[in-house]
Amino acid sequence: MDRRKSLKFPVCSLCSQSFALRGNQKPGCGPRSPLILKCGHTACEGCIVRGIAERRKVTCSCHEISSPSEKYLERNVRLEFPLDYYTIGVYSVLANIVATDVHQLARAFREHKTIPLRPTVPELGSSDAHCPIHRLQLEFFCNDCSKSICSRCLLNDHKGHNIDLLADKNKVAMDDLIDLHVTVVNHQKRLKATRKYSFLSPVGYNLLYNLSLLLSQHFPKPHLVLHNVV
Repeated sequence: MDRRKSLKFPVCSLCSQSFALRGNQKPGCGPRSPLILKCGHTACEGCIVRGIAERRKVTCSCHEISSPSEKYLERNVRLEFPLDYYTIGVYSVLANIVATDVHQLARAFREHKTIPLRPTVPELGSSDAHCPIHRLQLEFFCNDCSKSICSRCLLNDHKGHNIDLLADKNKVAMDDLIDLHVTVVNHQKRLKATRKYSFLSPVGYNLLYNLSLLLSQHFPKPHLVLHNVV
């Protein structure tokens, strides 16, 4: 059974519609790339752009307001609400989120830092799927240079490099994303189980409380889910 059909993927916190990269959304839909609000939650690019165009502040479902800076320009929405940042080492902490020593988890989180993906990951969801130099369709991915390329780029600048078809690369990336999503869902289930037994054990209740604090600081979305369970 295809796991894509059985999983519920994250949606925009403003319109509750599923995300999609530019060029991959359904006909008639606006840009649906997931951008990061000031509160740490994600919203689709279309909702954010519409809110700014109507000169109103963008209010997340958590009631926190996000608004662009005074220097905001219409074409730099992704500078105000980034698409491409991640936290170093966060997956290793997620893998041990129900560890018994919560203090070790707290120390691990404090050692993390947020960095841009741009130097190492190709720019996904660009305004079109064509090479900015040759205006040809992007069909290949150069693993050595970590970028999507067209047929002319392949012949001129990437001879002898490790090349994959872009469609194959996207399929692998989607499979990795599904695996990560399954991991997150499993952690949420473990948190629910911890909540069920916390009434019987003061130690379990303290563990849940400390996990809630960690989630509120570093994972706003799971933290909201946890409160829905409680």
